[in-house]
Amino acid sequence: LPASIFKLLKSLCAGGEADRQSGGERSTLGLSTLRDLVLHRPPVRQRCLMVCLEAAVGTDDAVRSKAIRLISNKLFPEEHLVGIIEAFALQAMADASKKGAAPDVGAEESEEAAEAAEKARQKIQLALALCVRRPAMLPEVAGAY
Repeated sequence: LPASIFKLLKSLCAGGEADRQSGGERSTLGLSTLRDLVLHRPPVRQRCLMVCLEAAVGTDDAVRSKAIRLISNKLFPEEHLVGIIEAFALQAMADASKKGAAPDVGAEESEEAAEAAEKARQKIQLALALCVRRPAMLPEVAGAY
């Protein structure tokens, strides 16, 4: 696939005002297309999967939620994708904790602390959703948190 197609798919999965105006149809179209490419087109599988995974830790709540459901319900059950998805989710959690994105429980509430907590939440949601499908991940997730 040409680079312009990947650029289009990333823009469809980016969310934003255009997605809200379409009632979420743009992101649904982008994620559905990515799902089909990941499942049925091995030459572009890795690249399309990475776009889905990036959407699953993105800033747009609606797109992130759709991407997490897609990954946990449709892609994670595929044996050949489990390792890649699990590694990405655990790495996202590790990145969140490394950057200090998860503030201390006793930290004074401030705008900065709230923003850091939101960024951490965005990063850990995918890993937590995957724990439902694969409970063996729970100790790793708890350890990273």
